[in-house]
Amino acid sequence: YLYYNSRFQKIKNHELAIEVAKRTGYSLILSGFVSKNNLDYFEYIKKKAEALNVKVLQNPSDETIVKLLQRCSIFLFPSIGEHFGIAPVEAMACGKPVVAHRSGGTVETVGKVGILCGDDPDEWARNIKRLMEDKNERRALGEEALIFSKEFTWDNTVKRITEILEKLEES
Repeated sequence: YLYYNSRFQKIKNHELAIEVAKRTGYSLILSGFVSKNNLDYFEYIKKKAEALNVKVLQNPSDETIVKLLQRCSIFLFPSIGEHFGIAPVEAMACGKPVVAHRSGGTVETVGKVGILCGDDPDEWARNIKRLMEDKNERRALGEEALIFSKEFTWDNTVKRITEILEKLEES
């Protein structure tokens, strides 16, 4: 199955994930936090999902998210303009290939070891079908993603910040 975990709000582009599931015929699980401000959007997404093979989970536990990440075939990240986007890195840390929107910080993170797509659902569908049909490519992308995700540990982050601060201090 395809999986997308993200807060339920318009900018996260759940509609595109649902459209991709519709065009590919693959099952999709959407999960994420629902705030009071976004209840209408969440209900809208639930209604769109009902007609398709799409399951929607509200406020899943961390344990549930990890299980879904570990069991999915591909992680989708259609969110538009994320500055960084931790969800794709979490999926990569589980060894999953990521197909993400070609915008914001995902160009830097996912673009190195995943697949980036624009706004065209057909482009997403083609790439996802190819990955689902080619187990070797899917596995290879997942392995590359796992290796790349290790760059985002707390230790590495502290090391990079320390190096930057030391360079600033020297200048």
